[in-house]
Amino acid sequence: MDALQPLARANPATNEAGERGAGRNKIIQQAGADWLAKQGGRYGFEATNVKCDGYRQMVIPRRSKKTGPIQFSVLEFDGALQITDPAAFLQKLSLGFGSAKAFGCGLMLIRRL
Repeated sequence: MDALQPLARANPATNEAGERGAGRNKIIQQAGADWLAKQGGRYGFEATNVKCDGYRQMVIPRRSKKTGPIQFSVLEFDGALQITDPAAFLQKLSLGFGSAKAFGCGLMLIRRL
């Protein structure tokens, strides 16, 4: 969502299906690719032929109205990984990636090619 803020400020009157929508998809793809590359550098893999298949913003209400709801964004990726450090990758794979693991995010479905 942080990456989308400049787009919203630059042209708030443009509709979602037009120019703003196309720009939004490009930003989501780039932000997702950057995040995945950063994770790969830290945890022993390189992403190849990866695309972002989906984007959702999740809102979970809290019981207390003082703090507001929990909000986070979810990206779904499809593609291939090249493992560069098997030990680091396997250790992190069992724990999950990213900061929303408590909500079921950061999991990878992997298989050999």
